[in-house]
Amino acid sequence: MIRKETDKPLKAIIEELLYLYGWRDHLDAVKLTEVWEKVVGRIIAKHTTKLEVKTGVLYVTLDSSVMRNEVHMIRKRITEELNKKLGRNLIKEIILF
Repeated sequence: MIRKETDKPLKAIIEELLYLYGWRDHLDAVKLTEVWEKVVGRIIAKHTTKLEVKTGVLYVTLDSSVMRNEVHMIRKRITEELNKKLGRNLIKEIILF
């Protein structure tokens, strides 16, 4: 089979379509909610009421000031672990509410 110069791998085409149609952000949000509990643990995840990513910033709403303090102290490690599990550097900063 002869390959043309315009041939692209399927993965590249899918990534391009996700970007063009604006679905990348939605898929990232779904994947983030899936890995959140694995990274922070069940107790912190139980007290998390909202996760939202906008331009590299993860906004986390917690219903407990104790949990908020705990996440604040380990937010750098959480950022690294989330990016590792997401497979790209999506999160640059975590802001807590």
